[in-house]
Amino acid sequence: MAQITLTQFSAEQLQNIFKEAISSQIRGLSLEGPKPPEEYLTIEEVSLLFKVDISTVYNWRKKGILKASQLGGRVYFKRSDIDNAVIELKS
Repeated sequence: MAQITLTQFSAEQLQNIFKEAISSQIRGLSLEGPKPPEEYLTIEEVSLLFKVDISTVYNWRKKGILKASQLGGRVYFKRSDIDNAVIELKS
């Protein structure tokens, strides 16, 4: 390992250089962390969530109220799409 000798900087100047370098690296990091995985619900789970019949969920899908995804023969609904489909009523 090579050894470097710094003679032009005071201890305080060197400390400030390191502080600035570390601070810039920390600012570059994301504080949010990893995104949680998207939750997918089946037609049955959506039916139980809203306490409606499965045919109602099919109708919501057919009318475009809920967006669906398919994997193989199974149909899934993103939890975020379901949350966005529910609208708040003004009183």
